[in-house]
Amino acid sequence: MIVLVSMTSHAAGIALASKPLPQQPADFIPTDLAVQFSAEPTDGIESGQTIHFTVSVTNHGPEPVESVTLMSSNFVDEFYLDNATADCQAFLTRITDGNGFYYYNQIWYPAFFSTLEVGEARTCHFTLDFSHLAPPVFPFSFGLASYETDLNPANDTQAVVLRRGRLPATLPTLSPQAQILLGLGMLACAGLAIRHRRRSFSTQA
Repeated sequence: MIVLVSMTSHAAGIALASKPLPQQPADFIPTDLAVQFSAEPTDGIESGQTIHFTVSVTNHGPEPVESVTLMSSNFVDEFYLDNATADCQAFLTRITDGNGFYYYNQIWYPAFFSTLEVGEARTCHFTLDFSHLAPPVFPFSFGLASYETDLNPANDTQAVVLRRGRLPATLPTLSPQAQILLGLGMLACAGLAIRHRRRSFSTQA
C-alpha cells in the first residue's frame, strides 16, 4: 500500500491511501451485524457544503466480533476530500487498477482496538464536502465490505440519497398562439415608440 496523503482528524484521523483492487475471498462472520447510516443534510445541498454522516453497527449475536470492515459505496468526484474528518478509526482509500481507473471508499474498522461484544453498538461520525461535480441525485451507502458476509445479510447495508439544491425554474414554453400575440404586442409597442419620436421631432421644429 502506498500512502499518498496522511491526515490527522480528531483522535483517530483519516488516511488517504492508494492500493490495488481487492482480490480477497469472502469472509464469513458468524454473527448478525446490523448497520445504520444517516446523513445531514440530504436535501438542498450546495456545492462545497459539508455533509455530516453517522454510521453505526450493532452486534446482535450470537458471537463476539474481533475483526470487521465497514465500507462506503464507491465514489469518484462527488465529494471534496481536503477537509474530510472522522472521530473513529476511518480511512479514505483510493482504489486503482493501474490503468488510470480509480474510485474512493470510506472505510471504518469498528473492532480495530477491541472486540465488538454481543449486544454492543459502536458509532462513527465523519464529514465530506459535496462537490460541484456530484449529480443532482446521488445515492450513497455504507455497510459490510463486499468480501464479508454475516448471518443476516438483510441488514448489512443502508443507503442515503443526497439531493442538490433546487435549480432555478425555467420559463414555460409558450404555445404558438401565445407567441403570435406576444409578437404582435412587441410590434405595437415598437410602433408607439416610433410615433412618439416623430411627434417629438415635429414639436421641436
